[in-house]
Amino acid sequence: AKGYAADPKNTHMALWLGTCYCELKDYDKGMEILEKVAGMQGPKFEADAAEANRLLTLYTNNRVAELQTANDQDGIIAMADKMLEQNPANALAQKIRLQAYLTKKDYAKVIELGEAAAAAQPDETEKSDVYFILGAAYNAKEMKPQAIEALKKVTAGDNVAAAQKSVAELSK
Repeated sequence: AKGYAADPKNTHMALWLGTCYCELKDYDKGMEILEKVAGMQGPKFEADAAEANRLLTLYTNNRVAELQTANDQDGIIAMADKMLEQNPANALAQKIRLQAYLTKKDYAKVIELGEAAAAAQPDETEKSDVYFILGAAYNAKEMKPQAIEALKKVTAGDNVAAAQKSVAELSK
């Protein structure tokens, strides 16, 4: 920590420090450092920024798994909100927050946040996952046309077949 404080542009040291904090379950400190590295611009920092993003995803998923095991959906939402305060465009935070609201059966909140969460996703598989969640929320609220529209946007990933089956059933 002292070395990083003395040389905050030393991304190699920052990656190790962020990893150490996360491994010690001090996620806030670890994530803060990893976010800084992930945000560094320029060819000199490209590889380390990519590694920081990989570690951010890994440790975010680890923390979410711990909170899910404890059935702490509010903890997941608080974690995601904190991540979004630091980076409002954080696609992973938007997705995990949406999943937590779905688990809580707060379908109105899923519907409120769904389109923005989908727009933030980096690829079609992630977008499709979000639209599947959104379709489930619309379906739970018995909003069939909106559910069908959302489920038709599931075009990649593991949920395509389930979405197509749901669209067929909802279209009857």
